[in-house]
Amino acid sequence: MAKLTIHSVDQRFSKRIKALRKGLISYSHGASAMDCSILDLSSGGARLRPDDPLRLPGNCRLRLTPSLTIGCEVVYREQSDIGVAFVPQ
Repeated sequence: MAKLTIHSVDQRFSKRIKALRKGLISYSHGASAMDCSILDLSSGGARLRPDDPLRLPGNCRLRLTPSLTIGCEVVYREQSDIGVAFVPQ
């Protein structure tokens, strides 16, 4: 019998949509930034592939479009991908 892990159960409250687009993650109050690929989006968060996932702190901001930036909290790290929940800031 297969063992269930936290990642084998989808705990999202909203449906995710494949995005496959570029984004920009900023942190340290905007003093640092890195490019990322936005792999999928939901109304509550996103799965990202940042250039350097180990350097990324637990809280950051994600620029989705030139006019839309949203606060994020990292909720999981898995190899080169991270999952973030959108948070008001």
